[in-house]
Formats: sequence, C-alpha cells, structure tokens
Amino acid sequence: MENSAQQIEFTQFELSASTYAGLEELLADELRNLGAADVKVRTRLVSFKGDLGFIYKCNLQLRLALRVYHQIRRFQFKEKKDLYEQVKQLQWEQWLDVSGSFFIHANSDGMMFNNSMYVSQLVKDAIADRFREKFNKRPDLKKEHADVTINVHVHRDYCTINLDTSGESLHKRGYRVEQVEAPMSEVLAASMVQMSGWTHHFPLYDYMCGSATISIEAALIALRIPPGFFRKRFAFKGWKNYDAALFTKIAESVSGRIQDIPLKIHAADISRRNLAIAKENIKEAGLEDFIKLEHKDFFEQKHDGSKAFLLLNPPYDERLPVNDVIGFYKSIGDCMKKNYSGCEAYIITGNLDAAKHVGLRPHMRRDLFNGPIPSKLIGFRLYQGSKKNPDSMNG
Repeated sequence: MENSAQQIEFTQFELSASTYAGLEELLADELRNLGAADVKVRTRLVSFKGDLGFIYKCNLQLRLALRVYHQIRRFQFKEKKDLYEQVKQLQWEQWLDVSGSFFIHANSDGMMFNNSMYVSQLVKDAIADRFREKFNKRPDLKKEHADVTINVHVHRDYCTINLDTSGESLHKRGYRVEQVEAPMSEVLAASMVQMSGWTHHFPLYDYMCGSATISIEAALIALRIPPGFFRKRFAFKGWKNYDAALFTKIAESVSGRIQDIPLKIHAADISRRNLAIAKENIKEAGLEDFIKLEHKDFFEQKHDGSKAFLLLNPPYDERLPVNDVIGFYKSIGDCMKKNYSGCEAYIITGNLDAAKHVGLRPHMRRDLFNGPIPSKLIGFRLYQGSKKNPDSMNG
C-alpha cells in the first residue's frame, strides 16, 4: 500500500491553471519558477505537468491563478453511449469515497450535445452506476463543498475530464473580511504589482486604496507570504487520496521562506468607510506593521522627488459612478505631473476613453480584464520638469 501511495505521489499529471486574459505569460513564468514541466500558454489557461505535491504547491503559491485543474482523462467518442461508458470505466474510487460527495460542472459546444445539463446528468449516471456495481452504494451529489468537483468539457467529439483541485477561486485568499462596492480582484492586484516592477527597496503609494487589495498583495509578495497561506480549504483535501503529511511538509517548507523585512507601503483613501474596511483586511492578513494606512486625498499630496511607485485603481464610472469622468482622469494626470515627480505611476482602468485624457505619454500599456470589464494597465515615468535624464529612474 505504501509503494502505491508513493507511486501516486511522484506520478507526473497533466495539469492546468486558469487566469484572466492578459496574464497567461506571467502565470507561465510563475509556474516555471515553481518547477513546472512542459509549460504551454493557452487562452486564459496555462497547461503544465507536475506530481501530487506540485498540485499542493501550486494552490499554495500561485498568485496569478484562479484555479488549478488535474486532467484525468481526454478521449474521443462517437456517440452519447460511448461517453457514458468511457466515464464509467474511470477509477473514480481512487479520488472519491463511496460515502463521500461529488459535483459536476459541464459545458458543451453544442455540436453533439445541445445541453450542458444533459452532459452533467450523463456523467453523474456513469459515476453513480460504477459505484453501485462495485459497492452497491453511490456517493451523494452535493453542490456546496463537495468532496470532489469534476469539470467536464465536450468539444465536438472530444471529452476532457478534470478534477478541480482548488475549490473556491484562488483569488479568494482568505484575508478579505469586508469589501468595498467595486472590489479589485486579488489576482489582478498581484499582477499589477508584478508588472510595475516594484520591489521592497522603494516606497509604494496606493492612494485610492479602497479595501487595500493592492497594498496587501504587494506586502505578501515582498514578504514571500504564500497567497494560499490564509485559506482554510482546498478541494484536493476532500479527495480520497489526499496526503495530509505531504501537504503539511510542503506548507511548512513554503512558510519557512517568509521573510521579515521593513516595507514602505502607504495606503490611503479619501473615504473613511473604505479605510475602515481596509483596516480590517490588513489586520486579518497580519500586515498592520507593514502597511501604513492614512486618511488622505491623492490630489493633495506632494512627493519629494525620490524614486517611488504610485499604483492607482481609480473609479471607472462603471460600477462606481464619477461626475465628469473625463475631467477626473485629466485631473489625475495633472496631479501626477505636478506632485509626483520621481515616481513610476501605474493606473489600472476599465474606462479606456477616459484614460486617454490623463494627458501623459505612457511607457507601458497592457490589456487586461477586471472581471468582465476590458481594462488597461498604463504606466508612466514622471520626471521633474522634463524627460532629459531617464536613467535617473533606474535607481
């Protein structure tokens, strides 16, 4: 039995990690740095190979992934009965206990199946029938917190079956106690910090901080705190072959890399309600000593000219209305030019028209999505007076 467990532990599986459009290459780099093999970039997805321990490691450490999937089978079928039989032949008892629970997410392109619900029902019947024949009993179907969540994708005459290893989306780190009206995804905030090039050697100003997601993600990156550190549940913990000792070993190894270094992260907002929410989230993340939270107006601050990073997530006039959004973005540009020389400034916005009125020449543009909203991350180098000495920003 021990040899069998070791064989599962070190078997290389077909895996994939989903993310937002525009972050695929960054996620691929993150996976390579973790030690993933055979990394391939796809649309909103990166495929790779790794063993059971690597599944655990990815869920704990990936900052830019939404979910990690374990592909257990991909096959071609000629008719509906073939799909049922192929699913039934899979050794579901390897992952799912007969007294456990499972749930199925299915989608179909409509070529052979018009209804994804039908695909889901067919797969459910195949799994239930296998258990009945082997154990005279079947696991329960359960929508919330099932032990095993199965993703089925049918494209033409191919079926791909994945196990969801994560459960809730990995952007839900576990530190967010409360949220503002238009919260920023933790994954998007982490990507913004990474793409800005900020390091702990320089001050970071998050001056429209909302619930402080950018500041918290920046601190987690700098302190090497794994994004999964706060989560209490991952889907793989419900699997029959979950190796608790292996997970503990990996979690302790990852936690052992956390560093305690001084940070100059300043989070501020004009809204006292936002600050109250930010304070709770920072406290839940245990970062009160690393993030300075202040009631300040971005437009009334003046930087001293030294190198620093200004990261802004201004209202888009999408979920949070803004009076005269064009004038608002123009004021942001005027203020950055006048008051924040010496900074590298990065703005993420879903109002692409208003962004044109910032009035400064960007050195970087990246297409992203904030949830369903097409967005851009735009970077500016703010020089004092003119752009005569660009090398002065290289610190």
